[in-house]
Amino acid sequence: MTRKLNGTRLWIALTLGILLTGVLFSPTRTTALTKENRQRALLAAVKILIVDPDMKIFGTCSGTHLGEGVIVTNWHCVGHTDLYGQDDTGLNLKNGDTYNPDGIVGIAPQTDPRQIPKPTYLAHVVSGNPDIDVAVVKIFRMIDPKVKLPSAIPIPAMKLADSDQVDIGDPVYIFGYPGAGGERITYTEGKISGFDDQDGDGNDDSFKTDAAINAGNSGGLATNDDGDQIGIPTFAHAEGAGPGLGGIREINLAVPYVNEVIKIGNSTPAPLPSQTVSAATPQPTPGSGTNFGAIAFGTDIKNNKLVNQGTTFTSGAKQIVALFSYQGMRDGTKWGAVWEYNGQVAVDQKNAGTWKNGAKGTTGISLALDAGLPDGDYKLTLYLNNKPVQSGTFVIGDANSEPTPEPPGPSQDNGVVLKGQIVDADTQKGIPGAMILLLKPGVNVNDLTNSNLQENTAAVGQADQDGFYITAPGVERGQKYSVIVAADGYQAGIYEDGLTIGANDADLLEVDAIPLTKK
Repeated sequence: MTRKLNGTRLWIALTLGILLTGVLFSPTRTTALTKENRQRALLAAVKILIVDPDMKIFGTCSGTHLGEGVIVTNWHCVGHTDLYGQDDTGLNLKNGDTYNPDGIVGIAPQTDPRQIPKPTYLAHVVSGNPDIDVAVVKIFRMIDPKVKLPSAIPIPAMKLADSDQVDIGDPVYIFGYPGAGGERITYTEGKISGFDDQDGDGNDDSFKTDAAINAGNSGGLATNDDGDQIGIPTFAHAEGAGPGLGGIREINLAVPYVNEVIKIGNSTPAPLPSQTVSAATPQPTPGSGTNFGAIAFGTDIKNNKLVNQGTTFTSGAKQIVALFSYQGMRDGTKWGAVWEYNGQVAVDQKNAGTWKNGAKGTTGISLALDAGLPDGDYKLTLYLNNKPVQSGTFVIGDANSEPTPEPPGPSQDNGVVLKGQIVDADTQKGIPGAMILLLKPGVNVNDLTNSNLQENTAAVGQADQDGFYITAPGVERGQKYSVIVAADGYQAGIYEDGLTIGANDADLLEVDAIPLTKK
């Protein structure tokens, strides 16, 4: 079904770095599972670029974006697991080691299934377990260091289903980059053929399927009829002379690790509420080569003293305060900190601060989460001028306990995103770099200025080299949006209250190609 934008076409001039005029376009709304959910899955499945210690690519895998830059995949896509024997990469890795020492992988998404995915982001491992071959990574920067990471990652997000509800004979749909099918994304269908205990611990952890799974599919996406993720395509069995059966890791195994990443991502690193604190650690020794003393940890600062000082804290701790003394500091110096969780970088602010506490004293920083920080091993490293100078560790709860597989909680509504292409009206070829803006409901286009445009924008999409775009973040259902479409050198368009998102619209709406005319 095709809907047309409603409202009056406006022809106005607005200085936004380019001249904007009016255009009409139509979002295509579909309700069939095989259209909406397949398209969302095709775009949410990303290619993972495996890199060595020198950041050279030596392999590829697949992954699934769950929102806010969080991607679930297999551990063998980011590091070594003994599930498949000893390390054969030549890197002399042990079980749980990552191929890149910093746990970094490249992320290559695409905005149209016809495209070869473009390496765009860097992500690092934040959580996971090599013994069940599950890893969770999070995007932290663009591959091009000159480009700023957008506040909302323009990759559609998948929802997780309860894999305990999957039965033999249920249909399953596989999305990924198997290599054997070329560089572009591949989609195959099949049925759940049975259950498997791949790690041999006596508990089923995988589904068997007759859907085609090849090496590059590892870490990718397996969905049910609702288009929600039920598992991670992981391995293939060769059975006799036939094609064999593939293996899909049940998604419930990954849920605890995904939740850990979400918790860590929602935690708040912050300075202390007061800089007036009593020294709780020895002062740095002159000539010791460091400006920072040893780090002491506690749960709060009261009466200018550290509360519950120690290195082991009970489960559910909502805040950890790190206190350290300093000397020989100079205001204006760049400094920062990195918080690691279970051996992986969770919060990277190594060069985010500018020192303004004077030459000598005691200060600190904190990590807090109202819902409670997850159990695990933590490490804090302090940086000066982008170089590590001091570190300390602590533990919350039982760091050695293995999380129990669990069904996903209620799915978060990530809103609606648009997918489409902006093209030259004469040639019908895509316009690289073209922009589409969805304004916040109720915003009058005539009231926009250069200074208030950003605060009045609900979502943005930028066209790739072929003119394809995906808007981000998702926008609220049941609202009307004014739309601006613009490109350098083209007349561009505004349509006041032209786009209506229905209360029951799908997470992904495909939009007809939007033509722009050259000035």
